[in-house]
This record gives sequence, C-alpha cells and structure tokens, in this order.
Amino acid sequence: MEKWYWDTSAVVKLYCRESDSESYINYFSQVQGQFLSSQFLEIELFYAFQQKRHQNFFSKNEAEKAFHRFLNHKETGHFELVPLSRSIIEKTRELWITCQEMEPQLTLRSLDGTHLATALDLNCQFLVTADQRMHKISSHLGIKIPEICQN
Repeated sequence: MEKWYWDTSAVVKLYCRESDSESYINYFSQVQGQFLSSQFLEIELFYAFQQKRHQNFFSKNEAEKAFHRFLNHKETGHFELVPLSRSIIEKTRELWITCQEMEPQLTLRSLDGTHLATALDLNCQFLVTADQRMHKISSHLGIKIPEICQN
C-alpha cells in the first residue's frame, strides 16, 4: 500500500475553502493508500483554523466545525497521526545538514523539518503539500510530490 504524507498546508485546504480546495478535496477522496502525518498536524490545524477565524475567514462556530471534521477523519482512520520518536528527532538534524549542503542552500523551518523527517521515517512515497519550499526539499530527498500539488 502506498504511503501518502500530508502536511498542514495541504490538510487545511480540505476543511477551509481556498481557491484550490476543491482539487485537494477530490484528490483526498479518490487516492487510495495510507494517509499519514505527524501528531503536530492536530496542533497546527487548530491554530490555523483559529488564525482563519481572527482573519474573519471563519466564524468561531465554523472554525470549531472544521476542526471537529478533521478529528472525525482522524478517528475514522482517514488520517493516521504518528508520534514524535527519537528516530524522527535525529532525522530532523540530518535534514538540516542536507539542506545546508544543497545548492542553492535552503533554510528548513523546524516544523517543516519535523514533517519531512516523519515522512522519511515512515518511508512515505508521496508528500502532499502546498508549500513550495517543501516541494524543493522533497524532490531532493526522493519523495514524490503529487501532480495536484504542483499547480
């Protein structure tokens, strides 16, 4: 079974209407495989929805509903969230060094590094992300970016 790692930038699009949300929603419902992410996703989504609320993109009620839809997807097995492990922590350090040795040199943010290290630790074949920096680093690491993410 193929393993698909979903980072926060892509998951937000499933619950919060953005210009390309429909494409991600369709993709989410059509792709077969195991959908994985770090436990940090739950925290990041909560904060992202609250930020959307403060930007008047969501009402308080809509932000809560979006978060509960995600929790329901997690509880029903649509997403498997993986805890932080010693192996993942060590991979984040290795990723920093790898990014510093790249031409051009790339700066990796801590949570992005944690997501990438988790994807590597789980041997994920694909990274679903809307983050362009993650695209560049992932392709260097041999993790495929689905076509949906390259628009």
